[in-house]
Amino acid sequence: MGLTIGHSTSAGEEIQKLAPKAKVVKAFNTLFAQVLANGGKAGGRTTTVFVAGDDASANDAVEAIARKAGFDVVQTGGLKFARYLEPLAGLKHRAGLRPRPRHGHRPDLDRRRRQVGVSRRA
Repeated sequence: MGLTIGHSTSAGEEIQKLAPKAKVVKAFNTLFAQVLANGGKAGGRTTTVFVAGDDASANDAVEAIARKAGFDVVQTGGLKFARYLEPLAGLKHRAGLRPRPRHGHRPDLDRRRRQVGVSRRA
């Protein structure tokens, strides 16, 4: 898997170029749908939404939506930070962090940790 955009721009920035009057905010792309449907919880823990955008009021509006939905929020800065969020979403899927339909949201993390020799967090 390679980055389609990535190093010098992001999909969020490209959308902003196409719609220069829009207030583009990158958020929620690093989360599984099951986490969104589960009130921001994964494994009983609150998950974090990263927010990147150039318009402070738009970022604040997205933050308010995320908090109301049960998420923690980190505002990362301008839309250029979508360059980091987009590959993070790809990494999550590439690493096999996929939902198990029978058990709700439960990433297949233990198997991947064993493959790369990383132990569980305490």
